[in-house]
Order: sequence, then structure tokens, then C-alpha cells
Amino acid sequence: MLLDAIISILVSLFIFLLLLRMFITTRDAYFNPLFGGIHRATDPVMKPIHRALRKGPVDTSKVDFLVLIPIVFLLLFMSVVRAVLNPNLPLSISLIVTVMSFVDAAFLVYVVLILIFSVFYKYARFPSNPFVRAGFKIMEPVYSFIGKYAPPLKNWPGPSAFILGFLLHWAVSAMGYSLLYTMKLPLGGSVEVTPGLIAFFALGISLGNLLRLATFFMWVVIIGALMSWINPDPNNPIVQLIRLMSEPINRPFRKIVPNIGGIDISPIFSILVLQLVARTGSRLLGEIMLQIPKM
Repeated sequence: MLLDAIISILVSLFIFLLLLRMFITTRDAYFNPLFGGIHRATDPVMKPIHRALRKGPVDTSKVDFLVLIPIVFLLLFMSVVRAVLNPNLPLSISLIVTVMSFVDAAFLVYVVLILIFSVFYKYARFPSNPFVRAGFKIMEPVYSFIGKYAPPLKNWPGPSAFILGFLLHWAVSAMGYSLLYTMKLPLGGSVEVTPGLIAFFALGISLGNLLRLATFFMWVVIIGALMSWINPDPNNPIVQLIRLMSEPINRPFRKIVPNIGGIDISPIFSILVLQLVARTGSRLLGEIMLQIPKM
């Protein structure tokens, strides 16, 4: 329903701002206009929580886990709204679906951040870009966790962070679908659903989420190509972010495909390859998922 979609988008955007605030210290918000705007947008919710639960001075150096409180309530709110707007959907199932959708979105953002700072950043550095600085702040606790609890992996923070996030998403997906099955939601039709089958199904969901990134980066490349026609301000933070994500994708094709009449056509090949990856990967994954119950 349209109303359900609108409410979900608005609430999801506010949850995204809250997640950003979790990693933005008071000091960062004071000196950075973007971070300050995020603090001001979320202050009506966070200030009462801080006054009620913080007994000491504000810690300006650590992650603000109190942000998780309004996020939980917002997810509950979305679940109730979805159940009210869809009378045939029980509230318990609505809650599980809402949480799993949130986990899927958070996982995709997490993987994008890993790609930006482990792969893309070496091609185009914008250290003063506020979005880049926000991304570094978000990923810093993850890399610190890896360095502290898995010292042998600290030299490969990007791959280690990806594997950690993928396994966590897989585990949460498996738990979610297990709960849905216990609520008599038919996940396998007439096929007997076993813990192994649910684990394989959750693995397919995690891999399918990764394939969605091909479509995301395809649109990034398209936007970057359109921007090249209007020659925008190179110091604009959004322009820098688009170039940061699109340049590493176009660069390999630019080396082998010559310009035509001074026009860079590498984005065309990038878009075609990303479409091929998305469609072929989805088709292969779908066929594998269909074969799992027969194994």
C-alpha cells in the first residue's frame, strides 16, 4: 500500500540518521556542519533519553549505544503500522519481517562502506569530504574490534569486516526464517523444512542481497556519467562521493576502451557488466535455491 510505503520510507530515513548519530561524537558535531545537522535532526528524540539515562558527563569519544533505544521503538512502530494496514498480517510476523528488512538494509550499507574504504578510496581520496569522514567514523569501531579480538586479521581489515558482517547477516536471516516457520508460515511448500534447509535458504538471501549492490552501483555509474555532461562543482561533497564510487568501476574499462570524439564511453561498459552480473547472478541463485529442497 502507498501509505505503508511512505511511512516506511520516512521512518527508515530517520533510523538511518539515528544510526549515523551513534558514531558522531559531540565534538565532531560541533566542528562539522553535516554532523551538526544530524545531531539537530535527532535531538528531539535523543535529548530526553540522555537526560533520563545518562548520570555522568557526556562522553565525546565513544559510540552512543543509547541511540538503539529509539531505533527499537521505531521498528516496533513500523511493525504495528504494517499490521494495521494489512489486516491479514499478524503483528508477530510483521515485527519479524520489519526487523529482517532493517537488517538487510543495514547490511547493504555496511558492505558499501567496506567497498568504499577498502577498495574505492585508493582511487579517489577526499579526506575533507563530510560523507567520507562519517563513513570512517562508522567503520572505525568495526576495524578496532577486529584489531583487538583478531590480531592476525588486522592487516586485512576490509575482507575480515566483510566476512564478519556476512556471517552475522546469515545468522540473523536464519533465525528470522526459523521464527517464521515456527509460526506456520509455509517457507518450503510441501517440502519438509529442516534446520539445514533454513540455513541454506538464509544463505541464499544473504547472497541475493549482495547482488542488489550491482544494481545500486549501476545507478551510481549512470548518475556519475550524467554529471560529467554538466561539469558540476568538483568540491561539492555529493559530487565527490559519486566520483569516489564510480571511478574505480569505470577505470578498468577506460584503460581498454578509447574515447570516441573526446567522449568517455567507459560508463556504458560498466553499466552493461553490472547489469550482466545482476541478471546472471540472480538467475543462477534462483536455480540453486530451487534445487536445494531436492538435495
